[in-house]
Amino acid sequence: MRPVLLLLLLLVIATVGCGARSEEPDAAAASDAAAAESDAGSDAGAAPTACEQVEAIDRSCASDDDCAIGLHQTDCCGSVLVFAYRATEQPIYAARESECQASYPACMCAPMFPVADSGEPVSDSMDAQAACVTRGGTRQCQSYVSMRPADEP
Repeated sequence: MRPVLLLLLLLVIATVGCGARSEEPDAAAASDAAAAESDAGSDAGAAPTACEQVEAIDRSCASDDDCAIGLHQTDCCGSVLVFAYRATEQPIYAARESECQASYPACMCAPMFPVADSGEPVSDSMDAQAACVTRGGTRQCQSYVSMRPADEP
């Protein structure tokens, strides 16, 4: 019976020792926090990421024919925004979207259901359409499935 008690005592000591916390700050954590603060300040004026460049792509238009449909990955799960952009920007879109997709780490999550600019769910990207509509006083491409977006002042 003594070996069992000794084993239990060692197990309790090991468990308490592993869970114990020192009141002294962890030097590595303090160093990481300082580096994060330094990095946060240095990001001001940093070049936009490929994903930000896709989101900022030219969407201006004069008619529906000026617009094209693109699929933009929005997170590491593979969620997609089906969006409309100026058709002449296709080579830029293709390059930046490829870079954007490559920038996401692999993660184990299910993607959200694809949506159009209109907020409508998109079950098949071939169902998405592009419209040139007024937004904030300018004409811009917007994607939709069945409910064409109305012009807004």
